[in-house]
Amino acid sequence: MKRYSRLMTVAVGLLAIATSAQAYKEVPPPANVVLPPPKSPAESLAAIVVPPGFEVELVAAEPLVMDPIDIAWGADGKLWVVEMADYPLGLDGKGQPGGRIRYLESTQRDGQYDRSTLFAEGLPYPTSVMPWRNGVLVVAVPDVLLLEDTDGDGRADRTTKVFSGVGEGNQQHLANGLQWGLDGWLHLANGNSGGKISAAGGGPVIEVGQRDFRIQPDERLVDLLTGQSQFGRNRDDWGNWFGGDNSNPIGHYALNDRYLRRNPYLVPPKAVVDVAAEPGAARVYPRSQTLARFNDPEGQDHFTSACGVMIYRDDWLGREFVGNVSEATTADAESAIHAARTAFDGGVWANTPAVTPMWHSNCWTGVLQCVLTTSAATGNRVGRGAACPARPCCWKTWPRWWTTPGNA
Repeated sequence: MKRYSRLMTVAVGLLAIATSAQAYKEVPPPANVVLPPPKSPAESLAAIVVPPGFEVELVAAEPLVMDPIDIAWGADGKLWVVEMADYPLGLDGKGQPGGRIRYLESTQRDGQYDRSTLFAEGLPYPTSVMPWRNGVLVVAVPDVLLLEDTDGDGRADRTTKVFSGVGEGNQQHLANGLQWGLDGWLHLANGNSGGKISAAGGGPVIEVGQRDFRIQPDERLVDLLTGQSQFGRNRDDWGNWFGGDNSNPIGHYALNDRYLRRNPYLVPPKAVVDVAAEPGAARVYPRSQTLARFNDPEGQDHFTSACGVMIYRDDWLGREFVGNVSEATTADAESAIHAARTAFDGGVWANTPAVTPMWHSNCWTGVLQCVLTTSAATGNRVGRGAACPARPCCWKTWPRWWTTPGNA
């Protein structure tokens, strides 16, 4: 009987392998790989598809901005942009830092950015920027820096290390985020690279491990958080935090670490709860042509590079969108923005599919599209940013107008 059972197990295993091989047949690459040519900003804009009642407006493009992966508005209306020009191997292919921080301005005050100022350059793989005090905070591993312009010429002339020890590694897995919480701290996604972080001038060293963290730049404090986000950790109006990774688009960080650590003898329930109706690498439906994968063919047309989960916290697009989740998916160059409706259910969040707010039919709409969307139902205009068709399938955007990198 045992022998028969083993034979059945082997047979089922061979059948599974055969089925998989039949469904995802590996083929040698063509002698010449021909990609669609990049589009102009106008052509790229025309290739964006949104549901009825919405429109998208271009507000900035090359050469005003290049290689952007994160944005943040200042109180003065400047749009601060992180440009990871050194991705992935450095400017010289040997790791030479080349990241930039610049800000965009609309001198005509018409919502169209027409002036670009290079604020800082030569930064190692910067991932996030946040206006703070008299300058901007920038995550550039292994440090969190404060960059300031002390003489008013538009260029950073003072660089202060605020925190050090942020984990280095794969450029797609670096700490990022810089999002204010209701607690008055800046929350960051771990990025999956960990680190041993401390205030630059000394102080306790906090080993991040596999958790996100928060910083208090005034008091130079670091603290651990529940959850491990790859790119983009964000909250709703009530302080519920969400994040995810490549193949797990969204989780709710239901139990905060600072409460759980009060009782070291407590064995708590799972602190991170899957929100998606279909957890994990669920199926996605691209509008653009799906390119052949060079690895993991079973991942085709599924979440493989989900990033930037965001809760829509306004009603300018219409009340029916309040609280919806939006997230970029860069799986196999699908160039889509995934959306879902969220609902509070017994202390945790769950979601169901919603209208997908944006597709793009061209995989070259790469580096970033941060766009202005208008709802015909309300007449309101939401979000501004930059659009730049420069690299294929590397960077995405979504309706809260936050930008994040994903796997190409």
